[in-house]
Amino acid sequence: MSTRYRLFLAVSPGLEDLLREELGDLGVPLSSMTPCEGGVEVLATSEVLWTLAIRVRLAESIRVRIGQFKARRFEQLEAGLAKLPWHAYLPAGSSPRISATCRKSRLYHSGAVEERTAAAIASRWQGRTGAKMEGDAHTAPSPVHVRIERDQVQVSVNASGDLLHRRGYRTSIGKAPIRETLAAACIRAASLDRDTTVWDPFCGSGTLAIEWLAAADRRPTWLPGRRYGFESWPTHDAAAYGAFIENLPATPSSNASAIGSDIDGKEIEAARSNAAAAGVGERITWHQGDFEAVLAHIPEGAVVLTNLPYGKRTNQRQLNDTIARLGAL
Repeated sequence: MSTRYRLFLAVSPGLEDLLREELGDLGVPLSSMTPCEGGVEVLATSEVLWTLAIRVRLAESIRVRIGQFKARRFEQLEAGLAKLPWHAYLPAGSSPRISATCRKSRLYHSGAVEERTAAAIASRWQGRTGAKMEGDAHTAPSPVHVRIERDQVQVSVNASGDLLHRRGYRTSIGKAPIRETLAAACIRAASLDRDTTVWDPFCGSGTLAIEWLAAADRRPTWLPGRRYGFESWPTHDAAAYGAFIENLPATPSSNASAIGSDIDGKEIEAARSNAAAAGVGERITWHQGDFEAVLAHIPEGAVVLTNLPYGKRTNQRQLNDTIARLGAL
């Protein structure tokens, strides 16, 4: 029987419902999901964990909950930490990065909590000749997260490794790029037909256009060579995971297309490079110029999906003018 995990998928505040919707589309039963502030908890097997890691587009990270207990004194914290199954998630002898947050609790010093957690992990390996980490010897142990709120301690281990918005294709970055996960959330919120043409008149490094095509084709976010946090766990079944990746089903392609335009030629070149790296370059048309000048190249019925310039990139008068012209268009 496959191991079952209690996962926490973190998402930008306010996007929890969209994440639940996406998880449902990925086959996670509603009964297995628990909405939380800043994310969704999911009861999952190893196979579901792998699926979510390579396919979820909105989540920023995935953690596995390994223990929960109450502690109002450091002795209680130390006793609770000593009982956790560290051996299942951390290679013997490892010293993972630990981060702690404390809110409305008797134990309020996060640095002291981190020290106690490190000591509890180190004591687990005393007197042992530790098992070697399977797979890549350079894979770092999964970071550990300790959250104490109202004296309730929640301990989690990172399962996704690097933040999930880092898809791997965006090697050329513009002045103020939107995160891939936020772009994916905008696309999901728009509820577009899979054969839609999307136009981003302020495309920057091309993230919205690229994420649109990837979402329309239901592509995995996984790129060859990416390592996930769970791959460093001593309990990770590398052979089963390898077979899982090898047998990923083909995803149905769509007739979706995208158009990206920007007044900055360097941004267009960055976007073109990123789209090629993502494998969608042939389905995006690029134009340099003000959006009104580009209008002649935009087909009727195209959906405008964009991240307007703001902050240091513009001043209030320019922003008001841009919004007025875009609104009139």
